[in-house]
Amino acid sequence: MSMSNEPNENRPLGDLPAKPEPGEPQLELPPMADIVEESEDSNPQLAIERLEIELAETKDQVLRSHAELENFRKRSRRDAEDQVKYATVPLLRELVDVLDNLNRALESTDAETDAGFRDGVRLVADQLEATLANHSCARIATVGETYDANKHEAVQMVATDEFEAGVITQEIQPGYQVHERIVRPAKVFIATAPKNESGSEE
Repeated sequence: MSMSNEPNENRPLGDLPAKPEPGEPQLELPPMADIVEESEDSNPQLAIERLEIELAETKDQVLRSHAELENFRKRSRRDAEDQVKYATVPLLRELVDVLDNLNRALESTDAETDAGFRDGVRLVADQLEATLANHSCARIATVGETYDANKHEAVQMVATDEFEAGVITQEIQPGYQVHERIVRPAKVFIATAPKNESGSEE
């Protein structure tokens, strides 16, 4: 009985080998990166779009880094300027206390019997005030001004109809500032609306 050389087209699937026999060549798939590269090689537009995206991301990173560097430079420059601008604040804070003591000495002496002493103290006080002014240390406005918690320290509330509510009526201790920085807040009395007979504010 002769064997047929016809192809095994009707060979059952169960007779097919599940995997190649040892020694037989195996089918290997190329890596995914090679597939993508071949796709971009076959379609240059994809490669161009990818490069444009990468370029845009790089430009954005460069702009962000440049902006951060510029902000750092400005902040450092501003901090350095403030250190120079307000370097004398601690010393000025002590000097205004000395000025207070000189003014108290003037208030406690008699204008007639202690005229020579008063003149000497007044001269020193004037020189000290000039020194403060030369360092941009100015006195804070008080009486008649609206109370500002950043510049004034409220000592007492005074019911009065001479001033509107919230307006400073009296200065207890002068305050000073250098440019925008407070050396010492001014201690003040603040007006409130007077109360009527029922006890409520008018």
